[in-house]
Amino acid sequence: MALRQSTDHAAFVQTFGGSHRYVLDYFQDDILAHLPPAAQDFLLQTAILSRLHAPLCQAVTGETASQELLEGLERENLFLVPLDEERRWYRLHELFRQTLLARLTMSHPERVPVLHLRAAHWYGAQGTLREALAHALAAEDFAYAAHLMERAAAEAWTMGEARTVHAWIALLPDEVLRAHMPFALVAALRLLHTLFGASDEQQRSAVGPTIDRVERLLSEADLTTAEHERLRRRVRLFHLWSAASRAIGLRDMTRLQQCCQEMLPLAGEDEIIWQMAPLFVNVILCMNTLEACDDLKAALLAASQQAEETQQRYEWLRIRQWLALILWEAGDLHQAEQECRQLLALLEREGTQHTSIEGYLFLTLARICWSGNRCEEAHSHLASALRLAQDWQYMALLAECVECEVVFAIDQGRLDEAEQALHTLRHLAQQGGIAIRLPQVESVQLRLWLAQGNLAAAQDWAAQTRFDQDGSWETSLSLARLQLAQHAYVAANSILTRLLSSAERGRRRERVAQTLALQVLALASLKEREQARQLALRLLQVAKPVGLIRVFLNAGEPMRRTLQQLHATRATETTLPADLSGHLTLLLEAFEQEERRHHLSAPPLTRHREASLSPDAAPARPTLHEPLSSQEQRVLRLLVAGQTYAEIAHELIVSPNTIKTQVSSIYRKLGVSRRAEASLVAQQLHLL
Repeated sequence: MALRQSTDHAAFVQTFGGSHRYVLDYFQDDILAHLPPAAQDFLLQTAILSRLHAPLCQAVTGETASQELLEGLERENLFLVPLDEERRWYRLHELFRQTLLARLTMSHPERVPVLHLRAAHWYGAQGTLREALAHALAAEDFAYAAHLMERAAAEAWTMGEARTVHAWIALLPDEVLRAHMPFALVAALRLLHTLFGASDEQQRSAVGPTIDRVERLLSEADLTTAEHERLRRRVRLFHLWSAASRAIGLRDMTRLQQCCQEMLPLAGEDEIIWQMAPLFVNVILCMNTLEACDDLKAALLAASQQAEETQQRYEWLRIRQWLALILWEAGDLHQAEQECRQLLALLEREGTQHTSIEGYLFLTLARICWSGNRCEEAHSHLASALRLAQDWQYMALLAECVECEVVFAIDQGRLDEAEQALHTLRHLAQQGGIAIRLPQVESVQLRLWLAQGNLAAAQDWAAQTRFDQDGSWETSLSLARLQLAQHAYVAANSILTRLLSSAERGRRRERVAQTLALQVLALASLKEREQARQLALRLLQVAKPVGLIRVFLNAGEPMRRTLQQLHATRATETTLPADLSGHLTLLLEAFEQEERRHHLSAPPLTRHREASLSPDAAPARPTLHEPLSSQEQRVLRLLVAGQTYAEIAHELIVSPNTIKTQVSSIYRKLGVSRRAEASLVAQQLHLL
């Protein structure tokens, strides 16, 4: 009937409800008018309830015969639906309830808040706090609502609903919020924890209005000096956190360190959740500089003990996850792995949904396993971290995972995969967000160029990059890698000597190992075989206690020959301690396995080509199996320049699938299977 009177049917359906006049008339004339006055009044008063239960109805209406009335309404088929077999809980059809509520509001508006408040107190007494809060807010009893919020918050935070609690705070008027400012600040801080990895702009838009309100009300509140000072310190922590977020986005480690130093005294004597703010900044600082980790490890252990004693479960888990990260960064790989596995097992047993914590634990495990050359296990853990990051849109975690994908692919010679992953990494890095370990896009890009044989792009990068003594450790290491590729071994060794000193001061075992491995490569290439062996021996001493293997494999054939020489001299010389002999044998076996894996995955022509390019083999002149077309020559030049398939397709105005077909043809004609091999053969045949 109502639809016939409407010209916009879609809009009508969207707004149609129990207050529409045709519905009101129907229920009034055909239903309510035929009911006894007691039943009518009972239905009107209980219309504020989404579910009906005799004790609840009695608390709201004062009707002692509530159960009998409910059963009678059900028998009369008056839009009442039982929700359980015992006929204890019911609900009214929503359209009928809306109609009753509309009539109650029109006829007795003063009764509506009273009825809601009665329902709120009944639910509050039962411990059903969400329903109690909804009714208290509907009654506009904001003081009681704030009390319920504080009671309900602990469970909501445990369920990962920090955004919900923070939204409740926004509903409180200033005069009520003034009495609950500590709770409001904790709610804002909890929300910041759930925004872990979001950009500074996102974080400020989420909690900024609450902080501004509290800061304004703080000057008006009647507080003791101690209370006022404590809240002032907490507000100051939020402002410093915002400054730290901006410093992270700008990679300004000096400013980040200043923020951390200012935060520490503000949070030092406060509850554990407030201590976590400077701890987190310190973790990021440690992960992205060469500051010594010992003090931070001690602080994390003390904080985790405090969180455990005060039964702060989320805080304890997050702090232990940070501890695992710092142990990994310091090179204490066995301890880091044990910490990760214990926490993951605990989360699985409890079924606790702390997904970003799990994601970082899986990522840390992936890095540890890769360092030990447990590749399949590393890929499995990385896949778990990636799935969590993608499912829950943790963009900062996703960026770190993709960076790992690039590194793993480069290490295993899957350069096309590495290139595609690097393209994704660049996109994620541009989106911002607070990553614990900031993705080193330039560093992995340079490693990829060198693996591809694209020295021109690497040299252009070096020409545009400023290098100084206080620059990034990764940037300086990248320059050393480039100089090694350019056969500038003396210059590379000079940089590596300085980097080794920095890594040793920071007590970063894996970074020390990376530097020593490249120094072995430089000295072996300079024919300084004895010095190379001595450094390899030192590298063994660093690597053996924590099971580092991949760092040797990445150094390639010069490292393998140096280790073989060490192995050959162990019977005649006493330079090799007995406890290192087993690890040396393990490393040489790993080189053999890597070679077998690579040869089995390559086509026969590529195996022949690689054999001819071996440093110990006689040089063989490459041959072109079939001339390249003019289009293939253009594709080859762009391929060697380091462009992706998509970029080449855009440049030549063809589809990416066409480029893939043409690259396959180029590889077949050159007798290669990878971009780096194509670059080398093309240079030798003067095709560029």
